[in-house]
Amino acid sequence: MAKILTVDELICAVSDSNMLDGEEYIKYVIDAVQIAAERLAQHHGIIVGETTFEDASVMTSFYLKEQGQKGPAVIGARDLGGDWEVKEVIDS
Repeated sequence: MAKILTVDELICAVSDSNMLDGEEYIKYVIDAVQIAAERLAQHHGIIVGETTFEDASVMTSFYLKEQGQKGPAVIGARDLGGDWEVKEVIDS
């Protein structure tokens, strides 16, 4: 039987292996997740925060644009312990 790793487990293995270019590979994954998160947020009319790798997980925060806005269930159902917050967008 093969060993199967989730993306988080794979990144931890790369990080723990002190591989040449390992940090670069981790950055590629984080950047790809950030792009997907930005597209998801745009699709649902919400705001995305920064994607990070911490505590052995790749994580992205999502915020509502305004009070009273309903958060998309496809995101809310995956973070049952979190609450939706509103993040003001300041146009520059």
